[in-house]
Amino acid sequence: MLDSQPRPLNEPVRILLTEEFARIGERGPIETDDSLPAQISYTSGSTGTPKGVVITHANLRVGIRTVVDYLGITSDDRIASLLPFSFVYGFNQLNCALATGAMLEVIDTALAPEMVRSIAARECTIVAAVPPLWMQLLRVGDFTVPLPSLRVLTCAGGRLSPDGVRALRLAQPHAKLFLMYGLTEVFRSTYLPPEEVDAHPDSMGRAVRGSRVYVLREDGTECAADEIGELVHAGPTVATGYWGNVEATKRAFRPNRFAGDDPSLACAVHSGDLVRRDAGGRLYYVGRQDRMIKTLGYRVSPDEITDVIHASGLVTDAAVTTEPDPQRGERIVAHVVLREGATIEALRRWCGVELPRHMHPARWNVREELPRNTSGKYDLLQLARADHEDEA
Repeated sequence: MLDSQPRPLNEPVRILLTEEFARIGERGPIETDDSLPAQISYTSGSTGTPKGVVITHANLRVGIRTVVDYLGITSDDRIASLLPFSFVYGFNQLNCALATGAMLEVIDTALAPEMVRSIAARECTIVAAVPPLWMQLLRVGDFTVPLPSLRVLTCAGGRLSPDGVRALRLAQPHAKLFLMYGLTEVFRSTYLPPEEVDAHPDSMGRAVRGSRVYVLREDGTECAADEIGELVHAGPTVATGYWGNVEATKRAFRPNRFAGDDPSLACAVHSGDLVRRDAGGRLYYVGRQDRMIKTLGYRVSPDEITDVIHASGLVTDAAVTTEPDPQRGERIVAHVVLREGATIEALRRWCGVELPRHMHPARWNVREELPRNTSGKYDLLQLARADHEDEA
């Protein structure tokens, strides 16, 4: 854990001249201490200020090998790179390609139809995307026809609604779909095997090999089956802390009371995500602790509301924010992009039947598109700011 101040960013840097580099025939592996920092990856900042996560050489090596093994990546694969390298999910694709000799096909466009055309033309075998991007791709007609080259699809960086999962399976039924959950702080945390996706489209699976995932109550004890608690991850991929932020490091990276004699489990990172675990050990995302809505005396997950909105078939995108309300505590605000021909009145009626009263959005905003951050996730802070400006 980073329990002391890191070295300053403005310390003297040695400049290497090209004539100092060894000739190609003289190059070889460089020895380094596994515990030393290898990279700093910033959290996406979709709900707050981004933090720099310090990842060691050991973290990278184990994390890459873990993902390569369960996805079965080989040198024959062609990985579609749709995500920015500044985002840990996108950068991990680059690392997996380097580790296996796979071809990384960098598709440099923000337009979903062009992405689909490139995936098909380059005969990509693996595609990874965050939920908002998957929803964009599913709106492209050419992607609803199976692309023969695809063998693996992965989803992380957020929760894809069960209806989105089913639509993706219908579009590319021959490809194995891995529903994954990860933190910048741990590289990759869980995944659901493809053979379980159809039966459990709302699950994010179980802990990756070599790691432990606990569901804990506020007092630090483990939750019973189907009881909601905080996801806490321990294992060899846990980072060392946040760059230059000792207090945030102490809050998130804590000693693991369940580690026993295993040193790789000594430090556990507290995710701030609320989950539950079923009797089969599968985990289900409920929501962020800091995003749970407290309204009319109830605690509500925004994802529960967006799942119902998506299930209506009337929207292409949806997100939920809140605003203060003196009577309710918090007022639910739904932001939606309607499908062609759909109306907000029809969507209100659907939600009036499918949602209990305390989960009804108090206000609806119809938008042409929802803002996204550089990682491709919904930018909820920007959405809330824009909503406030619209109201003003």
